[in-house]
Amino acid sequence: MTTTKKISRIYDYFFNKDDVSVVDAPYLKSVKALTAFDGENNTKCWIAINYRAIDSEREELCILEEEKAHYEVGIIPTNPFSNSYCDKISRERNEYRAKRKAVERLVPKDKLLDTMKNLSCIYIEALAELFDVTNEFMADALKIYGYEII
Repeated sequence: MTTTKKISRIYDYFFNKDDVSVVDAPYLKSVKALTAFDGENNTKCWIAINYRAIDSEREELCILEEEKAHYEVGIIPTNPFSNSYCDKISRERNEYRAKRKAVERLVPKDKLLDTMKNLSCIYIEALAELFDVTNEFMADALKIYGYEII
C-alpha cells in the first residue's frame, strides 16, 4: 500500500470519529503535532498538526500514526507547564505508549526481523525506506524492540 493511501486511511479513521477533530496548527513551534483531550471526562480529542513543518509524506504518516495512537491509548493528564518529576514521568509514559503502538503498526516486529535476516548490512536508512517510515521513526522502532543502535 502506498504512503498516500496509508495517510488517507488514517484521515478517514479520524473523520469517522465524532469525538476527534484534526486541525491545522501553524502556531506549533517546538513540536510538529500534539494530541489533547478536553472536558472533564476527556470527551473530545483535538489533534493539532503544523503541516508547514512536515517535510515528507513519510513524516506525515509517522506523525499521524503516533497521534492516532495517543487518541486510542489516551493521555495521562498532566500540567504541561509543570516541571515536577511526576508530570515529567507521566508525559514520558504518554509518549512511550503512543510511540510503541505506532511502531507496532508501521514496523511490525516479525516483519522487521524477517527483513533484517535477509540483509547483509543493516542501515537505519535502508530499513526506513523498506518500511516507508522516517529514519528517526525507524531508530525509535529499533530501540523499542530492544536493539542497540551504534
